[in-house]
Amino acid sequence: MRVYSHKEFLKLPEGTFFSQGKKWYFQGLSIKGHSFENDFMYVDLLEIEYEGSGDYVDLLEDSLKNSASYPSRSSSSREGVFDDTDVFMVLELEDLNFIIHLMNHQIKHLNAIKKPLECYCS
Repeated sequence: MRVYSHKEFLKLPEGTFFSQGKKWYFQGLSIKGHSFENDFMYVDLLEIEYEGSGDYVDLLEDSLKNSASYPSRSSSSREGVFDDTDVFMVLELEDLNFIIHLMNHQIKHLNAIKKPLECYCS
């Protein structure tokens, strides 16, 4: 993984996997879309599909209280914060291959026993 400044991040291609944050705290996992002069489009991989902000909170409450499941959000958003102090942890090819390896193992396991693993880190 590599850390980029806001200015350098904007130069990266669409499809870049990243986590956005401040020195030295990062959160979320997103895929970068088109860059504008000072911001960019992205898809947040850890956000559920929803209609409006009130709906979003209701769906999260439903998931927490009733074990409801909702699909990942597939539409893009515009970052729009314009904060040059933001930093970006960018996943590189080796990191993505490792994540794919872990995901394939988890999918195989889920298909075999229909329940999640506690942890697979080797």
